[in-house]
Amino acid sequence: MKYFKTNKNEIYVYDDNADKKFYKEGLIPITEEEANEILNPLPDIEDARKQKHTEINAWRDIQENGDITFTWNNHSWDASKASQDRLAPVLVVAKSGQLPPGFFWTDANNEDVPVTVDDLTAIDAGMTQAMVNMGWKIHERQREMKKEVDELMRASDILNYSVGWPDNNGN
Repeated sequence: MKYFKTNKNEIYVYDDNADKKFYKEGLIPITEEEANEILNPLPDIEDARKQKHTEINAWRDIQENGDITFTWNNHSWDASKASQDRLAPVLVVAKSGQLPPGFFWTDANNEDVPVTVDDLTAIDAGMTQAMVNMGWKIHERQREMKKEVDELMRASDILNYSVGWPDNNGN
């Protein structure tokens, strides 16, 4: 295909085998990429930044609601908002001395572990600490990404910015 534009950025596309006598007069030859840029213009730089910040916020929200684990007493335990929601009423009952005999809590490896009130309190503290530590890492990363996006000066660079954790190469 051969691509052309007018002075008003109207795009014309002709088959490679089309007879030139059918070409509109005064057309300017362009590449397919240039035609696509005219037909699908990039947003302005501020719109691109807003779009990328929204993408970063969505990434942050997913990360904050993700599952993490921590180790306590030689067991790996889930640490998430859902885990906290499950543990909260159990702690209330445990602290009132009303746990059923033989009570256990299931670790991240799906092993049932007998626990005491003190154990549940320690698991809750470990869970909270793990979530705070991860939350801080997430917060730092999202702030770093937004700063990097704000320093970019071309909409295409902003839109091509990769959101997420850096790989082992620092990318």
